[in-house]
Amino acid sequence: MDAAESLEIIGEIASQQWGLCTAKQARAEGVTPLTLSRLETRGGLIRVRHGVYATVGTMMSPALDVKAQWLALRPEMMAADRVHDPTLASESVISHTTAAELWGIGDLWPDGIHFTVNRRRQSRQPEVQFHRNKLDDHEWTLHPEHNLPITTAARTIVDLALDGHEPQHLLDLIADASEKQLLQEPELLSAFAGNETAFGLPKGDQEGLRMLWKECFPPVPAAIMEEQIQRAVAKALEPFAEELKALVAKMPLQTDFHSSNVEEALQNMLAGRAATAHALEATHKQLAETIVHSEGLKTLWLSTPLPPSHTAKPQGESCATTSKTKGAPRSDRFSTEEGSKPRRKEAKRRI
Repeated sequence: MDAAESLEIIGEIASQQWGLCTAKQARAEGVTPLTLSRLETRGGLIRVRHGVYATVGTMMSPALDVKAQWLALRPEMMAADRVHDPTLASESVISHTTAAELWGIGDLWPDGIHFTVNRRRQSRQPEVQFHRNKLDDHEWTLHPEHNLPITTAARTIVDLALDGHEPQHLLDLIADASEKQLLQEPELLSAFAGNETAFGLPKGDQEGLRMLWKECFPPVPAAIMEEQIQRAVAKALEPFAEELKALVAKMPLQTDFHSSNVEEALQNMLAGRAATAHALEATHKQLAETIVHSEGLKTLWLSTPLPPSHTAKPQGESCATTSKTKGAPRSDRFSTEEGSKPRRKEAKRRI
């Protein structure tokens, strides 16, 4: 296999996972480690870390380093196969300060790349830190921008609290997460149940936490709350709406094809489908208005995690890190997007 063919194979793999390809993925397609080494020497590839390469043109960033380290945890598997399988995705979840950076909350110095894993692991990479712990399903999610398994904002803050970060640093994290609508107060209270001592409070003092967090969770304006509830309701009703649309689509055309009124009958049928869609939309709005004006339902909604929109957001030992100097600019290390990837004529499951 010549260099051009090898680069084409590597490019196809990399186009499906942030511009990255592992040595084992390449080997499975017939590209040897020696070929990879030669391509790197000639400038055809960039070695991000041992066993993980980036194609030329891929934008280097701290976020790409995290992705490379995550790929290296299961180098033989494509990223899409891992993130679409909850069992595989939950094996290695980005957490602690790395998760805080990816969520864009807090102002902590990075102290390596952290993963929470469900079994004992070791890495030869000194910057990689593992925390052994089994996460519940509600404690992790897929990052809406990077499409990597990551602890939720609430779980991230709890992990940093257990690592010994100061209460003021934790309050900064909470305020940022609340502003970005990454969590609600009831969710965070539940996450900190039994760990109130992280804020210097007696164990079980949930009311004390509410008082401390009061400024972090200002009242939500009714208009914004109604919009959020409509989005939550629409998300919850999506499966039913799709089933209803599928059933309506299968409805037979009830008309006499020998009649001169075929066109009128067809228009009536289509109007019926449109009415169904309008009815669903009206239901979303009516539910939202009902919840906004009902304190009991509003409380129930606030205790339910809000699904992310398409434009914004779906333990081991560690040393606490030091917060950056107040007033210093936030470290948006992970906000840089990797360069656009060329579309390939054949594609596997893309993430």
